[in-house]
Order: sequence, then structure tokens, then C-alpha cells
Amino acid sequence: MRLKKTIILNEVTITESTPDQYISSIRPFKTEIISSEGLKNNACCNLSESFESNPTVDVSYSDAVTGAKQIQLLGLAGRYAQVLTDVLPTFRGLNLTYGLNSIPGPWIESIKIRELEVFQMVMNL
Repeated sequence: MRLKKTIILNEVTITESTPDQYISSIRPFKTEIISSEGLKNNACCNLSESFESNPTVDVSYSDAVTGAKQIQLLGLAGRYAQVLTDVLPTFRGLNLTYGLNSIPGPWIESIKIRELEVFQMVMNL
């Protein structure tokens, strides 16, 4: 047996780029994904302001005096939406109204909006 000289290859760098907002084609139900880059582009201060350029999610003032905001997913009121953080329920009842102002938009890794019986908005922190 004789050993032959091996060929040494240079380092290879693989990078992946995904759009700021896209619809996943590998999931069994329609899932719209907003990446952290998409949230950073739109984020000013909090989560509710991160949806300014998103056509699926509408955030509007429900009470101008207190600054309470109402979320609508594809035109359905917030009571038909389930908001989850790391797959655990986050905002319910009055907390849904005021909770969107309590999470900074740039802290969120991604948001997945799923169309099931109830719309689910899953945030990964």
C-alpha cells in the first residue's frame, strides 16, 4: 500500500438569504412568515408598529384616549386570533388589547401567521 498526497480544499462559506416576508410552501396549512429582518425594517418601538407594511395583519386604535390597539388578521377581529409566544398562549382578553405595546418589535426572531380554525400568530423570541 502506498499513500498518495491529498488535495487540500479551501474553506467554503454557505449563506442563506430569505425574504423579509414570505408564505411557507412546506407546511400543510397556509403559513405566512415574517422574519427578523422584516420586523427590523418596520419596527419603531413595539410589536403593533411592526405590522405597518403587512397586508395580513391590521392594527388599529380601539381607544384613542388609552392608546389601546386592536389586531385584525385578514379582517377578522382579535377575538378570533390566538397569539402564542414560543407556542404558549400569550395575550388573552384585555391583555390582547394592551399586550401588543409591551413587546419590542426588534426582540422578536420571527412571526408565523397560520390560518387554521382560528388564526394563530406564533412569535419566537
